[in-house]
Amino acid sequence: MYLLKRENWWIWLLLAFFSGGSSILVLGALFDIYRKDAWYAKWYWWVLGFVCFFMPFAIMMMVISIYALTQVCAKLEVPGKEIYLSYYLWILCLIIPILGWAIFMIMYFYLWIGYLVCLCRGNGEAYLNY
Repeated sequence: MYLLKRENWWIWLLLAFFSGGSSILVLGALFDIYRKDAWYAKWYWWVLGFVCFFMPFAIMMMVISIYALTQVCAKLEVPGKEIYLSYYLWILCLIIPILGWAIFMIMYFYLWIGYLVCLCRGNGEAYLNY
């Protein structure tokens, strides 16, 4: 839990660059954002997604990654919570070609930079358990 201290923000920066996106899943576990009754907690959905030629598994990983990213950013109080917590907006951005995809990438990178900035400011220290 001491990784949420203000002076340890650079560890999360390194993890963000070198972990391939899985660092946000770990950060989500530290913030306790996962629910036991959700679809991602059931093992058979993951097995079914992997058996079906890996494409559904990759989509499921992308969805859980975006879910974890938005929930972590909401806990860290990244500005714009009303916009990036709307799942309909994320789906709409994926449906609309070119412009929607560009907005999707802008929102995604905004949240990645936003949670690192909030950790640097010390917003994660409120969730430390001493």
